[in-house]
Formats: sequence, structure tokens, C-alpha cells
Amino acid sequence: MTDFFKFETVKEDIPFYNGEPKLSKIAWASLILGLVIYYLLIRDIIYTDDALVFAFATTLVVLIPFLFAFRGHYSRFFKRIHKRDIKPIILYTIAGLIYSLAMAFLFEGLGLKAIGVEEMFIGFLMFIRLVVQLLGEELFKIIILIIVMYLIYKLTNDRKRTIIIASIITMIVFGGCHQGEAGSLLRVIVVQGFGSIFDILIYLKTKNVFASYATHLLFDIVPDLMGLIF
Repeated sequence: MTDFFKFETVKEDIPFYNGEPKLSKIAWASLILGLVIYYLLIRDIIYTDDALVFAFATTLVVLIPFLFAFRGHYSRFFKRIHKRDIKPIILYTIAGLIYSLAMAFLFEGLGLKAIGVEEMFIGFLMFIRLVVQLLGEELFKIIILIIVMYLIYKLTNDRKRTIIIASIITMIVFGGCHQGEAGSLLRVIVVQGFGSIFDILIYLKTKNVFASYATHLLFDIVPDLMGLIF
């Protein structure tokens, strides 16, 4: 399978981007609408100061279209995490933490606002908020990835090139959503945006949203646990 990257453990293709299986226009429209509403929520155009409500709202606006558009194909996205997945999940989490800290030092050295690994308040409700909100963030990225892949593949008919371009665009859009909340546009694209490459890589490697979700969740939880221990 020359169209697959060597790091892809699961040689199962990402669904829908190449018309296999085919999505209806209504399904594509629902996914795009979910992304738009998500962006409005994230950018505080629609705002709530209740963190838990915000977490559920942002997750539901992408989860509902996801479930509608991909109905009958959930197993293509959500799989059991195998033993072989644990090592890369841990390694990608560590890589993400190292990248985030390195970028924090870089931006601090440049005299720009630097927030390395984002601070979280420890507590049951905040943990629930994190668990819910990060699921929404992962679905947001996966939906963007598939939509952009669908558009790029029509032009290139090249799977590898499509994945590379779609991944870069996904990271830029995801990072841009954090502008204002976590710094300048450049900073959030470099840190939050390109930093999410590790979540995207683990998804591409396993074709499992649970794996990328676990990596993202560990990335946010580990610094808090270390803070409690030390």
C-alpha cells in the first residue's frame, strides 16, 4: 500500500474523503454548520461564563452533526484501544508536552506572551469539563481534516499529499480558534495549532478517535497531576 505512510499502523483508510463511503450533501452541510457554530462559541461570539455549560455546548454542536453525518459508520472512528496503541499514546503525549514547553520558553525569550502547558484547576467538575470539552475538540479537528481532505483529494488524487495539506490546515484552524484566549494569532497557531500534530498523528496511525482523544486528555491532565504530586 504505497499510498500509506510507514507510521500508519492500521492500514484502514480514513473514510469519506475519497467518496468511500459517499456522504450526502445534507451530511456535508451539517458538518460544516457544526464547525461554524463551534467556532462562534469558541470565539465568544456566543458566550457563557459557565465552564461546564460551555464544555457541553461546544461538544454537542460538533457531536450531533458527527453522529448524523457518519451514522452507520461509527466503528470507522471509534475503536477499542489495543495494547499496541498504549506506547504511541504515551510517546505522543510526552512529545506534545516537550513541544509545548519548548515553545513557551521560545516565546518567553522573544518577549511575547507565553502560556506553556495550559493551567487547569483541579476538581471533579473541572475534570468533567475537561473530559467533555476535549472530546469536542477532537471531533472538531477530525471533521475539519475529513472535509479538507475531501476538497484537496479532488484536486490532487494523491492520498499522502492530501493528508499533509489537510493536517496543516486543520492545525492552523484549530490554533486560530484560541486567539485572544491564549495569545496572539502567531503564538496560538505555533503552540496550540502545530502542537496538535501529535493528536493528528496518533489518529492517522490508529484510525481511532479514542486514541487521539486519550493523547489530548493526558496532555492536559499530566501537568496537573504532577503539580499535585510535587
